[in-house]
Amino acid sequence: MKVLFINSKEKSFWEEEIDLEGILDLSIFLHLEKYKSYRGDVFSSKNVIVIGTSHLNFPGAQRATVVFRSPLHGGINSATLGGFGEFIKRAGYSAIVIEGKGEDTFLLIKDEKVKFIHLEPSNNIFSVEKKLYAKFKSHYNGIPFRIMLIGSGSKNTNYGCLVSSKPQEIGKVMSVAGRGGVGSVLYKAHGIVGIAIGGKAKFNLDLDASIVKEQMLFTKKYREEGTFLANYLQLKENVISFNGMSTFLPSPERLKLFEKFIKQKLLKDYKFKSETCGEYCIAVCKKLEKDKKVDYECVHANGPFLGIFERKYAVFLAHLVNDLGIDAIYLGYVLGAVFEALSKGLISPSYFELKKSPSLDWKKPTSKINFEVAKELIYKIGLGKIPLLGNNLRQSVKKLKIQDLAIYLPHGKDLDITPPFYWSLGVMLPVVFQGKFFSDYSISFEQPETYAKICAERTIKEYIFDNLSICRFQRGWIEKKFGKESLEKAKNWIKKAWKFKKSAKALPQFWESKRTLELVNNFFKEFGKGEWKEGGIEKLKEYWKTWQKTYLNTLDI
Repeated sequence: MKVLFINSKEKSFWEEEIDLEGILDLSIFLHLEKYKSYRGDVFSSKNVIVIGTSHLNFPGAQRATVVFRSPLHGGINSATLGGFGEFIKRAGYSAIVIEGKGEDTFLLIKDEKVKFIHLEPSNNIFSVEKKLYAKFKSHYNGIPFRIMLIGSGSKNTNYGCLVSSKPQEIGKVMSVAGRGGVGSVLYKAHGIVGIAIGGKAKFNLDLDASIVKEQMLFTKKYREEGTFLANYLQLKENVISFNGMSTFLPSPERLKLFEKFIKQKLLKDYKFKSETCGEYCIAVCKKLEKDKKVDYECVHANGPFLGIFERKYAVFLAHLVNDLGIDAIYLGYVLGAVFEALSKGLISPSYFELKKSPSLDWKKPTSKINFEVAKELIYKIGLGKIPLLGNNLRQSVKKLKIQDLAIYLPHGKDLDITPPFYWSLGVMLPVVFQGKFFSDYSISFEQPETYAKICAERTIKEYIFDNLSICRFQRGWIEKKFGKESLEKAKNWIKKAWKFKKSAKALPQFWESKRTLELVNNFFKEFGKGEWKEGGIEKLKEYWKTWQKTYLNTLDI
């Protein structure tokens, strides 16, 4: 693959040919063998950012995969941007590697040339995007190009993200590389605020009729409903709300909660139009309502999880979080713990210079008050006015003495990651890449040995998706085509990613916070079978250890 290396400090760049197939493969090799980024601080300039795409040429495989060492959990992390991979190919590359640390730099990449421009982080990404597209239009002179940016959230937190709007729909249809703190690494380790990229290299898509037919069949959910509507209607009483406190309620009560506050309020009169992320993709998975993107996890993080059930409020907050460049999922868990502490009087609102406290009373939600408190906290966190809440959640809640209320997955001594918003055992267990979907996330219960093999199989397949920049919404048809050789190669690289985590002293640890343990224990009581049905700390430890042993053995680790 043809790789463009950029040194932000020296303002230099060069090309190298590297004989590897995928972006995760390349990234693990660079981090483990060349830069040895596990040795230093997570914001060392040796924590290189790799941004690349695959050689595949069908719709749904033109994402950009962005790989780095996470400042949150300490291991290798991948995040993706829909539609951005096309423009890396148009510039003539398979990947870009950013090393060295400059200062407030924007990279302007056109074909084989790179310009370094001064630009400071903004608390209004979408406004800056519009200005930059207009500014650089003459530079690209009719050549298609695309922009990605970090916001003030990357400067002021450890969980900043990358945002890239579809050029024709700036601030409306955006792709977000959110998980793991990628924006924070790009800015704090390299001083990069954003990238524009395009070029005259040929870009051709294979619109084979047989592929389109399969895509039509297996992307129906995303095309017709989108994640926001489909996920809520599928999860029903198993939606995690009120900072996880909903899981203490019996199933009939949770169903009433769903019917009254989600189905009849949050989803009421929901109408949308469909867009793509920028790819020529039949899934058209992006859903817009009143020019605001509406998807499940971002809205849920700023909605029901915080006791907010008015869609207009949750969508506004999700849009605000994207505009500031913050990982909505991670922030949701930060706010969830803080909301519960405020509502219970464990922290005074004056501590955060708030005028009122939110309520997490599931019998009588106060959506408007909670919205006002959330909006104020989000602004303050994004602008760096509450530095403590910009740190890793595990560290923040310990300092605030509200660790019992926080949901996170511990790694190493003081690292963590937060799970996706699914009440599933698979997202809580110690897979190699936690915080994403490199595991099963269904609401089902199996014996630890059986379930470990199911999760390991998903880890391998999800690795291939990110490695080849394939949208996981295509998984229904394409993963059936993965051959034995591809699966074995992926397993080998996954072993190296685990070696990196071990070298970085960032291996996953058994659940430690009270709320995390309660969330898992409630799952055991609700869905467990046989000896596991009653849960309890000792049974949770036994399951965790037995599962991990089988999982690692299945991956030959």
